[in-house]
Amino acid sequence: MCGRYALSADPDELVEVFDISEIAEDSGESLALTPGQPQADYPQWMRPRFNIAPTQTIPVVVTRGQDHPVRKVAGMYWGLVPSWSKGPGSTRRMINARVETLDEKPVYRTALARRRCILPASGYYEWQHPADKSVPARPFYIEPADGGLLALAGLYDFWRSP
Repeated sequence: MCGRYALSADPDELVEVFDISEIAEDSGESLALTPGQPQADYPQWMRPRFNIAPTQTIPVVVTRGQDHPVRKVAGMYWGLVPSWSKGPGSTRRMINARVETLDEKPVYRTALARRRCILPASGYYEWQHPADKSVPARPFYIEPADGGLLALAGLYDFWRSP
């Protein structure tokens, strides 16, 4: 999996493609979306970026509610911080997980059962590391042939400062 990715879609495209009806704010409130909303009204983390890295705030699509599910976009820290940890710096940075062993790792158990999400992306970067160590690694940008968006699978958890 990638360690960097890009999201070049404007916020209106994200809203349309992922059928988003609300923006979840840090305060816990949700803002209803209206068609044609000015980009300046969207949070900074929803705007196009071409070099998104771990620890940055990224747009994540979640579905909340049992009886009447609502699809929201929320800004979340890239890197799983388990609810039981002491904080973002107290554990190894978890930015990627292998689907083959996901259900075997205690750190992912609760998130896998209850907190799945979608990470919208235009593409991602992979590095080719030559056998000759004197030659620098080369990045390759991987994107859909039709120029559409990718929906990367994600997990999230809630961590609150003690």
